[in-house]
Amino acid sequence: MDVQALKNQLLTLINDQSLLATPHLEARKEALDLIAYVGEIVKIPGNHSDLQDVYYQSLALCEQLRTIDQQLFQRVRADLIAGNFSPDSLRTLLNQFTAYTPDQRGQPDFEYNGLDVLLEQAIFPAPFPTQSREREPGMIRYEATPARIILELIDSLTLTPHDYFVDLGSGLGLVVILFHLLTGLPATGIEFDPVYCEYAQSRAAELNLKKVTFLNADARSADLSQGTIFYFFTPFINEVFNTVLEKLRQQAKRRSLYICSYGTCTLELAKLPWLQIRDPAMEHDFKLAIFTSL
Repeated sequence: MDVQALKNQLLTLINDQSLLATPHLEARKEALDLIAYVGEIVKIPGNHSDLQDVYYQSLALCEQLRTIDQQLFQRVRADLIAGNFSPDSLRTLLNQFTAYTPDQRGQPDFEYNGLDVLLEQAIFPAPFPTQSREREPGMIRYEATPARIILELIDSLTLTPHDYFVDLGSGLGLVVILFHLLTGLPATGIEFDPVYCEYAQSRAAELNLKKVTFLNADARSADLSQGTIFYFFTPFINEVFNTVLEKLRQQAKRRSLYICSYGTCTLELAKLPWLQIRDPAMEHDFKLAIFTSL
């Protein structure tokens, strides 16, 4: 452990005025994490007192950064509840908190950033629930989609007023809620765990989202007849995957479908003869892939 390096890092943070700029949420998170880490180190007997001195100086910065973040989260949440955002104005706001731009589509990405922090705090103020229902063989545990992928998904589709979005394995509901907020289109999440589903529905109700619904159902038996856009973040494999995709194949006989995937399910979707991947280079675990039905 290089104590002098830690001291220098804290001094740099203390003098970094850019941390106070509202969009620099990710940088503030990293700064707060570093200050917390040093706080644990200074508790260890025998550490240098000069590191302790700089750490105590950094605590004032810590409070200032937390205040900036809390004001941001509260303001965004209040505007969401009041319906003050149009899809375009919300996108303009969110763009400040991510390095992603539409010309970066097709890039692998598996990390969370400041955009995820903002949305988590603004949309999900209630503590996350724990899994309440044992998943059946072939069902994969819930993992959140990075918010940047949702932006890319919207940028990659040609949407019409008749489209209907369905997230298969919707978890706590971020994909469904954010897709609706940024497009105005109706959106449904299908989630196997009743506690996750109830949590997501409560968050949508708090934001007065009338066109957002969450169904506690097994995707193999759920009604998929409304959807035109389906999203997968590898929610299931093997028999469950095959059954759900056969249901979607039958739906595709009636109307054109988009199948959007992220994670290992992309490679399995690419094997299906009734789907055409838009860009074969998208066959990658952590690139968003867009398929259209044939």
